[in-house]
Amino acid sequence: RDQPGVKEQVGVYLDESVISMSLFTPDLDLFDLERVEVLRGPQGTLFGSASLGGLVNYIAKSAETDDFDAAIQTSLGSTSHSDDMSYALKGMVNLPLIEDKLAVRVVGLERLDAGYVDNIRLNNSDSNELTTRGGRVSVVFTPTETTKLSWLTMYQETQLDDQTYVTIPTLTRDTYVPEPHETEMLINSLRLDQDLGFGNLTVLGAMADKES
Repeated sequence: RDQPGVKEQVGVYLDESVISMSLFTPDLDLFDLERVEVLRGPQGTLFGSASLGGLVNYIAKSAETDDFDAAIQTSLGSTSHSDDMSYALKGMVNLPLIEDKLAVRVVGLERLDAGYVDNIRLNNSDSNELTTRGGRVSVVFTPTETTKLSWLTMYQETQLDDQTYVTIPTLTRDTYVPEPHETEMLINSLRLDQDLGFGNLTVLGAMADKES
């Protein structure tokens, strides 16, 4: 649960939709991003009280109406003091449905970060294993040369099997029960970009469901 009255000082956004939470912000996977914008604080005038120290805005690649595209990314690695392997599998496909008018872009991913902490009381080695799963769907519709509608759905969940704080200077924990931590986040947003001739009009609405 969010802590009442507690706000982060740096806002974290995805396509200008807030993803930061009180005390905790999920680790957003950065696969298939267009760019990252970093704004110096304070940014409260545009983004509210949780951006006193500034703002980080992740811009995801949106669907492209003029060309098919696909990509896949895999990785396999080892972690010091861990008996398990880390891996990641991520993929993207961009499909134009109506040339220069309508397209959809789908991203999916799964990542496992191997644990490196042993909970000695529970006899559980590599107890802090972290699993991340999620995906994004982008739909772009351009009915005219001056009008663009963009829909984005983003979902991500994380599962940390046990906490990472240890008994210094060792990499061991000593607790009677494991302390898992789960996050789940779903964001849906709709954006209108309209060229008015004398200027550009942007309207953005979003709904977010976040649990920690």
